[in-house]
Amino acid sequence: MNQPPRNKVFLESKIFKFALTHSLGLMVGNLLILILGFFFVRVMLHDGWIKRFGVQSENLTNGFSSEMHDREMVLKLWSSQQFAQEGGANGSIPDLDVASSLFNEGPVKYEFEPNKVLPEQPEVFDLRPEASNAVKYAFLPGTDRKEVRFTLCHRVSEKNRTVCSSAKAHINMQRYTVENPMMRTFRFDLLDADANTVAEYFPFNRPFQGDAAYTKDLLNKIPEQVSVVAYDGQEYFAKKKFLPKMGLYLVVMAPVALFKAETSTKDDLYFYVLVFISLTSFLINFEFFRRKILLPTWEVRNFEEIISRELGDATPEGAEAKDLHLIRYFFEKLHQDVRAFKVKESNYREVLQAEVRKLEEEKKHTVAQVIQMEKLSVMSRLMAGVAHEIRNPLTSIKLAIDNLKLKRDELTPNQSNYMDILSEEVLRLSRILDRFLGLGKKGVGVSYAKADLNEIVNQVVLISHDEIKSKRIDLELSLDHTIPKLNLIEDEMTSAIMNLLKNAVEAAPEHGKIKVKTLRSEGSVVLTVEDSGKGIDAGTEEKVFDIFFTTKANGSGLGLSQVMQTVSVHHGEIAVERSDLGGALFRMALPVEG
Repeated sequence: MNQPPRNKVFLESKIFKFALTHSLGLMVGNLLILILGFFFVRVMLHDGWIKRFGVQSENLTNGFSSEMHDREMVLKLWSSQQFAQEGGANGSIPDLDVASSLFNEGPVKYEFEPNKVLPEQPEVFDLRPEASNAVKYAFLPGTDRKEVRFTLCHRVSEKNRTVCSSAKAHINMQRYTVENPMMRTFRFDLLDADANTVAEYFPFNRPFQGDAAYTKDLLNKIPEQVSVVAYDGQEYFAKKKFLPKMGLYLVVMAPVALFKAETSTKDDLYFYVLVFISLTSFLINFEFFRRKILLPTWEVRNFEEIISRELGDATPEGAEAKDLHLIRYFFEKLHQDVRAFKVKESNYREVLQAEVRKLEEEKKHTVAQVIQMEKLSVMSRLMAGVAHEIRNPLTSIKLAIDNLKLKRDELTPNQSNYMDILSEEVLRLSRILDRFLGLGKKGVGVSYAKADLNEIVNQVVLISHDEIKSKRIDLELSLDHTIPKLNLIEDEMTSAIMNLLKNAVEAAPEHGKIKVKTLRSEGSVVLTVEDSGKGIDAGTEEKVFDIFFTTKANGSGLGLSQVMQTVSVHHGEIAVERSDLGGALFRMALPVEG
């Protein structure tokens, strides 16, 4: 009775195995990181060794070339002046103090008769005509071949003889190792194409101590760039450089172990740092695993057992191994539900915010329309009396025009056309007066009919022709003849377009320009009127459609408010913006199905 349940003992062993497995996994992972890090450090150090050897070997080869070149130049200068003196030309002997600092012996002059040479070093004195002005080198034995004879011959054809200049020099490469004494342990040798040693400058260093010597196979394996070469069971950094004037190779070699020994302290330091980082990473990861995974899993399983006991549920035989997976499944499902809820909440919030913004814009637009309608209503009441007074003289004008029509035969064609226009305008004004009292009542007592917006534009342009012509304005019409007919109150639309064109004519300067354009755009027919005037000041764009608002000295502030009212009656929209011509651009959009 006092023993723990079998399932609990089994579960505890499962959790222990779970923790042990993951701990071992963390250890293996950190060990792999340690190995990879150590390998990376080794590669980095090896690259550093190669770069360092490359710089040091370049210093040696450049130093040797410089030593040889300086002596060659001095010998050429001395020989050329000697030759000039012998030939009878003016010349001076160079200062021998300069030569003495570079040469151990000489320079010395030799003269030869044809086909004769000195018995000493005959191969150096090349008396062939084609060998003239070419410096010859001979590395002398008995001095570790560090002493070199420099010889330069000139052929004097007038005297049928050859003049040669010769000097000896000791090439000392030790001074190039002062800044870095480790270079004295390098092999620095001059070889011919058969790997025979011509000169060796650090002769007591590996790998050719004693009787050891280069082989042709080794010389061929050494590249002209720094590389690692295996020889006699050891690795060496090696590089060779071909000297075309001599036909010889300069070879530099150094044991890799030499560089390893120099950086062994760094190797140990890097290794200890990597071990410390690896152990620290393991401890941090294990603590995270213990606190965030192992302990919470144990606690969840304990609560599951408590709940099972309280509910009286017995764990089925063999189901222990699936308990943790079951818990994980329910928690994953809960997590997915929470994420889905957050996504829906975010979407709903965005939709609600968009709807609120839309309602605020509609509210703002509705308030503006109500204010405008109130203004128009006030104007209609104030101007009702004026409308009645206008009707009387308008009737007299109509009677006068009717009398003129009786005498049409006496009129010219132009006069007859103008009389028809006057008659139509009087009728239009009469109809407008009939509706003036209902100006603030949208859609009251009106009748819509299908009308062609392009024809209305042409009629307005014809009426305004004289005023446009008097200011020499360039009027550009761009009418889209594919636009459909619209349900319009034709008189009011004519008056609205005339107001827009009149404002453009008044705003445009002499010789200015006006553009009138119609087009179809996204279920609407758009009319634009733009001018090359001064435009509308910033901040007044929203006020131009207010009743009694005007920027003209003699303006009434009624024209654009009437345009706004007309567009509103037709369920359209109108806006003003800056024109590319420099002035204002009015854009009227009327729905196709109005």
